[in-house]
Amino acid sequence: PGTKPARFPAPGGLKALPPPATTAEVENTLKLLDDVTIDEVVLCSLAEAALRVPCGDLVIYRLSALEALGRIPSRVRCDTAGWVIRACGKCGDVVAVRRWWERLIQQQIDVSDISLGCMVEALAVNGCVGEALQLVRDPAVPVKPNAIVYGSILKAYTRAQNMRMVEEVHAEMEEKGISLTASTYNVMIDCAARTGQMEVAARFLSRMRQQGVERDIVTYNIIIKGFCHAGQVTKALAVFDEVRDLADDRAYNILLDGCSRALGTTEGALDVGIGLLRDMRARKIRPTQVTLSVGVKLFSRARQLEEAFGFVEEMSYQHGVPANVHVFNNLLQACVCNKRPQRTWEVVRTMKAQRCDLDGRSYYWILAGSSSSEVTRICRSMLGLENGHPALSQAVRSVDESVWEQAHKSAGRGLSKEIAILKDHARRAGMQTQRR
Repeated sequence: PGTKPARFPAPGGLKALPPPATTAEVENTLKLLDDVTIDEVVLCSLAEAALRVPCGDLVIYRLSALEALGRIPSRVRCDTAGWVIRACGKCGDVVAVRRWWERLIQQQIDVSDISLGCMVEALAVNGCVGEALQLVRDPAVPVKPNAIVYGSILKAYTRAQNMRMVEEVHAEMEEKGISLTASTYNVMIDCAARTGQMEVAARFLSRMRQQGVERDIVTYNIIIKGFCHAGQVTKALAVFDEVRDLADDRAYNILLDGCSRALGTTEGALDVGIGLLRDMRARKIRPTQVTLSVGVKLFSRARQLEEAFGFVEEMSYQHGVPANVHVFNNLLQACVCNKRPQRTWEVVRTMKAQRCDLDGRSYYWILAGSSSSEVTRICRSMLGLENGHPALSQAVRSVDESVWEQAHKSAGRGLSKEIAILKDHARRAGMQTQRR
């Protein structure tokens, strides 16, 4: 009694936390830190746990509290600081990210390319890509950025669909003599594809060829997706034919989605999509839940509702691929869009039987297919209130604003006040309503 435990239980407990650890499990494990000496082993374990578990922000909050109490070692190695910076970035604590970087600089600890990469990534993923770019350009930083470090910046600009900055960073990398990898080019080509600038993508492909960088299946998938999003399915199919023997399930899923988008504008799009599904079977490429989702979209937009239901049943039975909420939501949408709203309840029953939870989008399409007399009870079920709809027993934590708009539309003017009251109740109960 009264003897402090050794420092080992905390690192061991942190490492034993499973990836889907609950908030209670994380909090109980963090209590082990109360009487533990905090050294670099514990610091690394904290950072690794924050990166691994869903509620990593709890770990970072505790780490900041320990830091405020002066229980963190005054001097750490750069790689340890890099781990902590990366963990703080993943949890969105940019203030802590900057604080740990300043600690490195002020203590004149040698910065490695790994710690620089962690810092740049932490800034870039949290909307501070301009600051990240300034950092890699700072002559005072003692280590030169490599392709991986620049890759974090390129990814951030790609997410923002900022093609001008992607090209500027690319020019800067070439000017500095940094060797670009296939992964680097894939990010830049992805930005060009997302922004519909396939001529820019072609220039990057040409540059890859000039530098002897080999294209991989990811490169081709991005090009295929770019053409599909631009409505040029014929060109997408031509690229696919070049690499058919290398094609994976992702390539087929992209093309299936492209065919569903092209229905009504490209003759034979449905037949091409069905042919792709047959080709998948012939090549023994296992479908995924994404395949089910885009397949349902394809048949729904072709006004073939029965085929959509049959497709999901066939894929689940023959390939053992269970439908998830996204697949079921597409089926709900298919029922409404194909003017068979009564079949939405069939989908709801199947979801319940397969223990698949409803989400906000599920309720949107259930409401879209419901009569005005059912809307109030559906909304009460969505909020987990009494006197809800008998077929619905599961509440949701957040909904899109469009769900309430649909509820008003389906209810009509006669029930608009009641829907407004339920929406206000949801707000007061803490339900998150996201703007579109």
